[in-house]
Amino acid sequence: MRYRPNPKDYEFIWLVNNMNFFETSLWLHKEYQKKDFIITCRDKEWKTYISKEERRRLSEYGLIFLRKRLGDYKKNVYKVIKEVDKAFKGIEKKNLNISNNDLKIDFLKNIKFASSLWELYFFTEYFMHDEVSKIIEEKNDKSLLKKVHEMQKIKFNLRKVLNKTIFKGNIFEKYLDEIQRRTKRKDLGHLHYGEIADLIVGKKVDKINRTYFVLGRFNGWKPIVGKDALSIIDSLDQELLKEKNYEIKGQIANKGHYKGYVKIIPFDLKEDIDKAIRKMNKGDVLVTGSTGPEMIVACHKAGAIVTEEGGICSHAAIVSRELKIPCVIGTKIATQILKDGDYIEVDAYKGVVRKISK
Repeated sequence: MRYRPNPKDYEFIWLVNNMNFFETSLWLHKEYQKKDFIITCRDKEWKTYISKEERRRLSEYGLIFLRKRLGDYKKNVYKVIKEVDKAFKGIEKKNLNISNNDLKIDFLKNIKFASSLWELYFFTEYFMHDEVSKIIEEKNDKSLLKKVHEMQKIKFNLRKVLNKTIFKGNIFEKYLDEIQRRTKRKDLGHLHYGEIADLIVGKKVDKINRTYFVLGRFNGWKPIVGKDALSIIDSLDQELLKEKNYEIKGQIANKGHYKGYVKIIPFDLKEDIDKAIRKMNKGDVLVTGSTGPEMIVACHKAGAIVTEEGGICSHAAIVSRELKIPCVIGTKIATQILKDGDYIEVDAYKGVVRKISK
C-alpha cells in the first residue's frame, strides 16, 4: 500500500449496520468522492470518517450555502423528490419480464435517480453545520436560525424518500432478486452497481469477497480488501475506542435531565424497525445512531434521546424540541458502550450521558 491514512487526522462521523458494497456504491456519489472521507466495513459494521481539515472546510462552506444558496437548493430538492417519488412508485408495479439489455438500462436509470437524491442530501449532513451552530449559539442570529428550520424540513422530506433506497424492502431488492435469478450469482451484495450491470448482459465479472473493505480518497476510491483493509480498520477503530469511558459526551440538542433504561435501536438497514420499536417501553431512553422519519414513533415513546451522529439540522434535534424531552446528539460511540437495560442519566444541560446505579 503506497499511502496509509493517519487515524489522528480523521474523526468518526457515523456507523451503519448491514450496509454492503452494492449499497455503498449507490451511496458514494461525487460530493463524497471529491472530498477526504474514508469508509470501512468489517463484521457488517460500516463506518464513515472525515478528515478534520475537510470538516473545517465543509463547515465554512455550509454557512455560505445556507445563507446564499438555500432558496435555489430548496426548489431543486422538491422538484427532484416529486420526480423520484413518481419513478419509485412505478418500480413497485413494474413487470421485470424484459430483455437483459432493457433490465440493465432500467436498473442503471433508477440507480441514477437514487444517487441524485443522495447527492442532494449531502448538503443537509451535520458535518456541514458546525460553523452555523456556533454562530447561532454565540450571536443568536435569528435570520440564520430561520434558514436552519427550512433545512430541517428539507432534510426530513428527503430522508423519507431516501429510505426507500436502502432499508429493508427497498426498491432495489426487486431488481437484485431478478438479477440473481438470471445470473445465478449470490454475491451481488459484494459488487459495485456497475459490475452488476455488466453481469446482466453477460459480461465476465470475477467473484470477490468484500465482506470487509476500505474506500477513501487517499487511494482514489479503489477498494482495499484483505490484510491491508483490516490493518487500516484496526488503526481507525483503536483511535475511536480511545474515547470509550463511562461518561459519554455529545452536543445538547434540547436541554433537560432524565434517568431511565436504555433501549438501543441501531441504524441497521436489515432491521425490522417497527418490530424493534414495539419492544421499546414508554419512557425508555432511545439510544441510536440516527433518528430519521422511520424512528418517529420511537421518539414519541422515549423519555430522552441519545444519538451517535447529528447536528443542528438533525431529526433528533427537531423532534426532541417538539416533544420537550432531553436530547444529546453526536456522541459517536453511545451504541458501542451502552446496552439494552442499562440505567443511565442523560444530562442535557452539560451534554453528558452516564451509566448509573439505580
